[in-house]
Amino acid sequence: MSAISVVLSRPRSGIPEPAFRGMAEKIAAAVGEEIPFTVVSHLYDADPQGPVFQFLRELPGDLLILAPLYPRAAHLVLRANGVDVQLGGHADLEAASEPTVAASGSRIAWYLDYREYWIVDELVEKVSAFLRTRRSATVSAASVGASTGRAWRSVEEEVRPRWYPVIDPDHCTQCYECLNFCLFGVFDLDASSRIFVAQPEACRPGCPACARVCPEGAIVFPLYTDPIIAGADGNGKNGASGLISLSPPGQRPGSPRADSIKEQAEAERQRYLADAGSDATHGRSGLPAGPSDAERSSQPPSNTSDMDRWMDELEHWDP
Repeated sequence: MSAISVVLSRPRSGIPEPAFRGMAEKIAAAVGEEIPFTVVSHLYDADPQGPVFQFLRELPGDLLILAPLYPRAAHLVLRANGVDVQLGGHADLEAASEPTVAASGSRIAWYLDYREYWIVDELVEKVSAFLRTRRSATVSAASVGASTGRAWRSVEEEVRPRWYPVIDPDHCTQCYECLNFCLFGVFDLDASSRIFVAQPEACRPGCPACARVCPEGAIVFPLYTDPIIAGADGNGKNGASGLISLSPPGQRPGSPRADSIKEQAEAERQRYLADAGSDATHGRSGLPAGPSDAERSSQPPSNTSDMDRWMDELEHWDP
């Protein structure tokens, strides 16, 4: 069983600092003194080459990630930003078991979406239950420069709201639908002719159109308002009801459902093309440049309504 560290990602907005600190204090107390605990900036907004992802790339051992993102989305964000981890599943599973045969030397990450918990104590108990199965897997705090217990390390950076897609490689079949559909130059092919997000900053803030036309549900926008597009359970090739993919039975191209989704995606694409306007800067490819500061600030906020109840409680909590 590998060593483990706990990482708490800040929300984008909506939680006053005293309330967030109260939540962090309670989690730190549950984590204990032998397991490193670190608070980082919002994972989706962090710069790929900034201190947050540099820290996560260099942090030894496995990870328990607590973030205001669906677990699948959080995992894809880490992978998209160069953090090489294998998906260990949801940390609220009955047992903190290892995933199906981890590759030798690979790190494993488990995820908890803390927006799911109405009361902080329920979240804390879930973290405690997970760690109770892994108490023998500890990391020396000195080895990573992290403080433990009720004092924790903070690895943060000045972030701005970002908007970019992440690709699920387990579901992508390299059909190139996204490459052909997107007119902003976001996608390209690597040396192996595999789709990758070449220009994340070229994506138009708020636009999810490429995710709608992906036949396998392999494209995720972690902060989109529709849970399916944001990476909730049920998206992807083998997903359940609510799947937006065009390929499963009843959604094949030409079916009413597929045609409706395609029309919606095309309408969104046209709207964001219009928003780019004739004053958009064009490169040699003729594609609009990345989003302006004004556009970035207009992105939809992260959904924090589920936390209102225990945020009030934490504002008055005295550790």
